[in-house]
Amino acid sequence: MEKEVIVISNLENLYHSVYETGAYLDEGFNIDELARMLDVQTYVLSKILRVDFGISFSDFKNNLRFKYAIIKISEGYLDMHTIDSLAKICGFKSRAHFSNAFKLKIGLPIKEISKYRNRYLVDSKIFLPLNIY
Repeated sequence: MEKEVIVISNLENLYHSVYETGAYLDEGFNIDELARMLDVQTYVLSKILRVDFGISFSDFKNNLRFKYAIIKISEGYLDMHTIDSLAKICGFKSRAHFSNAFKLKIGLPIKEISKYRNRYLVDSKIFLPLNIY
């Protein structure tokens, strides 16, 4: 099987390419794993993220996870599951860390997004006005 090549031409391209892999949903996903996926050395990737794109790996990973969470919320995931469950499928170790990080980044608690999802979510692909990337 041929290995898919992910090109680091710009941050949006990188987000979309990595999002499609789903690797960020693994609780243990780290910069070393992403560097292997991109076939670059870890320190090079770290520098590209920090210097060229102005973002830490942790923020990059969490943005992907938040986008996934928002899509799941828009699909009604929390109608049948708990926030604990959502946190786990998004790769977070705990509900508390997930909830706090989500509110800090998005500006609203998860329950608010879930309750008023039609106000915040245009469709499962676009998240407006709270654009993550």
